[in-house]
Amino acid sequence: MTVEENIKNGKIAIELILRSHTEVKGAMERKEVGKIDFVWGKLGSESKKYKDSYGIAKILFKQGEDAVYMIPNVIAKGKYESSKYNDRAYFILGKYRAVIRFNWNNEKKTWLVTNFIDKKIKNPDDTDAFVHSVPTANDTISSLEQGSNSNIL
Repeated sequence: MTVEENIKNGKIAIELILRSHTEVKGAMERKEVGKIDFVWGKLGSESKKYKDSYGIAKILFKQGEDAVYMIPNVIAKGKYESSKYNDRAYFILGKYRAVIRFNWNNEKKTWLVTNFIDKKIKNPDDTDAFVHSVPTANDTISSLEQGSNSNIL
């Protein structure tokens, strides 16, 4: 599968999940981890400060629509990093970090936990400019780019 096909599959999965609040098994794939499931997840409780949230629901609530639409690009083009925790790995593209887990309720499953702008990354590489100019699923420029005064494109 090409990078472009992988991104396209991811975008289709995102659109389906946003409409139906469901799960898409094998939404994307990376050689380092295999097929990756996308789950709607759940928006946790305010009393727990949403720490019990996970999946696309968490990303949408905490990071916004731009972070959700960046998921396919981050997974397909991001740099793979293993974690000190054996149950997860990361894909990093510019300032974006996607977190993948390898289990669900003690069962083997490779799935996207979250995607966010990592504020600890001080000097992102040139892909950060690309990240902010990527078309969204409906082929418009992300709101991050629209609000920018820089000449990224």
